Amino acid sequence: MSDTATEATASKPDERLAYRGVFQRAFIRPEIGAALGAVFIWVFFWAVSVSFGNASGAQRILDQAASPLGIMAVAVALLMIGGEFDLSSGAATGALAILTVLLVRDVNGLLAGAGYSLWVALPISLAAALALGWWNGFLVNRTSLPSFIVTLGSFFVLRGAKPGFAKLIVDQIEVGKLDDLQIYADETKEYQAALADLEDQIGADAVEELRASGDLADTLELGGSFSTNIVETGGNTSDKGYGLLRDIFAGEWTRNDHIWESRDWVYSIGIIAGLCLVILAVYEFHFRRRDTLNPAGLGTFLGGVAIGVAGVWRLHDTDGTTDNLTAAIIIGLGMLVATSGWCLWRYAPRPAELDDTHVMVDGRTLSLAAIGGVVVVTIIRMLRFGDLDAYLGDDWYFVVTPIFRFFRDFPFADYASDDHYFLLAALLAVVTLAVLRSLRITAPAGAGGGYTASLILGFAGLLGAIIVARWLDSGNAEDLTVAFDWLSGRWALVLALLAALVAAALSVRADLTSGFEPLDLFLGETRTKVVSAIIVASLATIGFINLATEQGARAILFMVLASMAAVGIVSAATNARRVNAGLATLLLLVTSLSITLMAFFVRAESTSAKFRAQAFAVMLIIAAVIAIWGLANARFEARRFPDVSADRLARNIMLVSVAFILVGVIARLLWVTQAELDAGLNTTKFSVRILWFVGFTAIVSWVLARTRFGSWTFAVGGNKDAARQVGVPAARTKTQLFMVVSAAAWLVGMLLAFRLNTIQASTGDGQEFLYIIAAVVGGTALTGGYGSTMGAGIGAVIMAMAIQGIPSARWNSDWRFVFLGAILLLSVVANNYIRTKAESARS
Repeated sequence: MSDTATEATASKPDERLAYRGVFQRAFIRPEIGAALGAVFIWVFFWAVSVSFGNASGAQRILDQAASPLGIMAVAVALLMIGGEFDLSSGAATGALAILTVLLVRDVNGLLAGAGYSLWVALPISLAAALALGWWNGFLVNRTSLPSFIVTLGSFFVLRGAKPGFAKLIVDQIEVGKLDDLQIYADETKEYQAALADLEDQIGADAVEELRASGDLADTLELGGSFSTNIVETGGNTSDKGYGLLRDIFAGEWTRNDHIWESRDWVYSIGIIAGLCLVILAVYEFHFRRRDTLNPAGLGTFLGGVAIGVAGVWRLHDTDGTTDNLTAAIIIGLGMLVATSGWCLWRYAPRPAELDDTHVMVDGRTLSLAAIGGVVVVTIIRMLRFGDLDAYLGDDWYFVVTPIFRFFRDFPFADYASDDHYFLLAALLAVVTLAVLRSLRITAPAGAGGGYTASLILGFAGLLGAIIVARWLDSGNAEDLTVAFDWLSGRWALVLALLAALVAAALSVRADLTSGFEPLDLFLGETRTKVVSAIIVASLATIGFINLATEQGARAILFMVLASMAAVGIVSAATNARRVNAGLATLLLLVTSLSITLMAFFVRAESTSAKFRAQAFAVMLIIAAVIAIWGLANARFEARRFPDVSADRLARNIMLVSVAFILVGVIARLLWVTQAELDAGLNTTKFSVRILWFVGFTAIVSWVLARTRFGSWTFAVGGNKDAARQVGVPAARTKTQLFMVVSAAAWLVGMLLAFRLNTIQASTGDGQEFLYIIAAVVGGTALTGGYGSTMGAGIGAVIMAMAIQGIPSARWNSDWRFVFLGAILLLSVVANNYIRTKAESARS
């Protein structure tokens, strides 16, 4: 059989399986909730914190997320997917670090311990870690006791053994630090050099007399805490491998020492090219390919790429924020042209029987759009910059002056120059006229709506976000009860009551539509839902009023309402597509226009450069992407069957896009420019712990997704007995999972031992709950058999952003655990919902 025939056979749909599109496949992934949450939380803290979005802020977040939290969260998530828990994982990290330090400390003299080299101590401590994991797994399998009982016993054993052995060997709960090895070796070399010089001066016999009298150390004038011990024992010039292993476990990259003047170019090209490739990959997953490619589309695609490159050049050719507006518009235009060309080149038009909307951009349409653009630009120039008396007589002047004043005093009038204003107006005019001219919507008779409520919700959120931004002060860090004294007392209770009533109404809405019995309010499941909703809503409202500042409340409400607006309008477009593709396209264009208006509103309201430049440009690009997607869906046919070659190409494009984005982000984080150094940039150091975290997460995720052991893990977590009946070595798999967790604890222990100034007996105690929280936030089910180790890594990043973001925003850090608890509860609800959707998609 030929390759073509084989591929055609592979691409042929199987009627026994329901085809799932790219978005359905993405949203049933267990880590998708964590990924969306990470984006939302990052944007939130970026908006309210000055230092959150810069390199030093990223360094603190990655450092917090990497070790011990991230590495252990990934390992614990793997164990939880296998259906077990390890409550000794936190204590094990400190115990293994203490064991390693004690193994390398000397037996005689001031130091106490085994005195081994690190090359010997590390394998011994790793073996001890694996033995601990094997013992936990053995007890769980042999006794059939719940793993949290067994590992709770291991936790108390480790917690008691750490201070016990520490006091027995070094007579204190602080067991020391590994860099003592380097200090001791350096001081020994100093002692030997000083001793040789002294022998040359006074002779060997005189030196021995000084040694016998105990005056040798004072004569040599040695400093440091080990001088007496060095004199008595002769010292040891070997650092026992510390120097080399320090770079492996505690190496650092000092950003300020690495200058790269082309960094911003690499960053911009990497981010923009990566995002564009993501869009093309989604298109390749979603649309049906042409039988024969269209060469004209390829030329259009290359032309759009050239326009985008010109926009990037414009972005870096000037420094002003108003010039960034021009660059953003040019880049957006390049994306529009390039994406249109890609679609024309590769994808099939909608068939006539599916073509309930007619999209045709011909010469007449473009001519009308161009004429309209010229007219609009001329009118706006006249209204905005011209003298009204020169164009109007006295009779008309007083009638239309309010309209003219509105255009003249439009919010972005104070920063947009003539060229920028005209360019934007012309672009909007061309797009608007082209769409209105070419889009014909035909809805079937009797077609239901289903999108009206979502659309109203979206516009309500948009209006509410604007009102909140204008009403609340972004610079006021006072508590809400101080800034608005009427919020305290009875009004707080009234608002809590209103929130409770709304939550109760929403909780019974589904029951009302499916046959509601009033008695259920007092006896059935509805009662439980209503009571739970009332308690959560009222407590959340009171907590928000009493804990949030005016600045924080503004950011929270604006983000929530803006997100509600986006979700509402996009949901309306999704529901409208079931009625008419043209209507869905129109709603997506409305979404794009709404985001554009919001971008200009944010720019006009803000005095910060990151809002007026970065956030503004990102919002415009998002608006352009949504508009392009809406038009493409109206013009091209969505794929409703598997296509192996198209999916392979899309995955390859996605991998390339990830590589571009990573290159851009890494370049921005690890290098500086001379201008930044001249401006007094703070020193930023990235630790090798981040590489350990990324590498460990990648390896474990690959093992879980691509190996037989990963399949066994899901099987024993879902149903151990059923997995054993089909040949899965359930007991061995669970034991190996415990050993993976203990091996991760060993790695974290080494990172702690090389990082901390001293290791205490309490190191690691109680951290196991944070590991479990990060795993749950990342989409791992507490019941086993479902989850994602990559999601656990993302969960660790989310927790790190919360821990670092709250003090960065200058909020009260005492309430950070309230934020973490809220994240956990929301994650459980969201992940359970996603899991339900995933299981229904499989059925």
